[in-house]
Amino acid sequence: MIITLFEIEQEEAEMQEWTSDDNIENVPMIDFSKLSYLLENPPTRCEEKEDCASYNLSGNRCRCIRTIFPHESHYEIYKIMAEEKIKSELSHCFNQTDETETIEENSHN
Repeated sequence: MIITLFEIEQEEAEMQEWTSDDNIENVPMIDFSKLSYLLENPPTRCEEKEDCASYNLSGNRCRCIRTIFPHESHYEIYKIMAEEKIKSELSHCFNQTDETETIEENSHN
């Protein structure tokens, strides 16, 4: 993929604005109902990552993600919530497995 100087400069400017705390008062409050929805329906990134200049320049903070989250802080909170959700679901699965094994052990005794 060929990325032009214009695309690089545009990406850098967008990233600077998205990560900047200079105008944080202009960033909307975090919408936790939207974050909850996104936890159940995770956002998709570039359909064709190899063809996306933004993805090639910024990885997981590409324009696709930046259009969903108005500021980097929102994205970071979403990632923390997603990690906690995964941990909770894994813990629940392990607990169910332990309960099943205990029941099976008791039924064989």
